[in-house]
Order: sequence, then structure tokens, then C-alpha cells
Amino acid sequence: MKSAIFEKLKKEAPYLGMVLIVLIILFKAVFFKESFLTVLRTAFSIFWLWILPGYAIMLYWQNLSFLERAVAGTAVGMAVSGIGGYYLGLIGLNLKFHAALLPILIIGITLAFLWKQPASESEEKEPAPAQE
Repeated sequence: MKSAIFEKLKKEAPYLGMVLIVLIILFKAVFFKESFLTVLRTAFSIFWLWILPGYAIMLYWQNLSFLERAVAGTAVGMAVSGIGGYYLGLIGLNLKFHAALLPILIIGITLAFLWKQPASESEEKEPAPAQE
């Protein structure tokens, strides 16, 4: 399972780069009066805060295509980042650290969880048969 996930990451990393490039182009087309650096910063922030953590969370489901994983992962990334930011704020972490810390935490926890999964379904223990 570990090698399959990392092989999938190697295969889909260029697609993630293309998503970032398309996002930058889209934002530049929509916000054409803004400077390129402002558009770049905004597009990269959305990619970093929502798309990347959501994609990492959706790696758990191996049967999804990249497009399904990216679209559903963006929504999941928004939700988890919002909830995580709320609880980090309750803990007392200053808001200026959320943009850097939250995606790293989400991606790290997700990859640690995926790393601890068994290599195959056959390694998991089968439930005991029901006795009549």
C-alpha cells in the first residue's frame, strides 16, 4: 500500500502542477487589473490551503481518478482547514500561523495515517464467523 500510494503521487504530481498553472491563468483572466504577483500569491494560497490538503486526504480512496480526487478533495480541504483553523484558534495559536501550519499538519497527519495502513487487504484480520 505504501509503495502504491507513493507511485500514485509520483504519477499525479505533474497533474497537481498543471492545476496550479491553470488556477494562476484563470485568476489572471478574472483579475486582469491586478498585478501578476498579487494573482500569483492568491492562486498559490488557494492551492496551498485547500487543494493540496484535500488532495492528500482523498489519497485514502485508491479507486478515484485524479479529477475526482482533486475536485472532492478541494471541498474536503476547505472544510478541514476551516474546522482545523477554528480549533487551533481555540487552543490559542495566533491567526498568522494558520496559513503555514494548517496545510503542513493536515498533509503530515494524512501521510502518517496512510503510512501505517497494512500493505494489502489480506494482511488485515478477518472477522470471526458468526456462531449460530
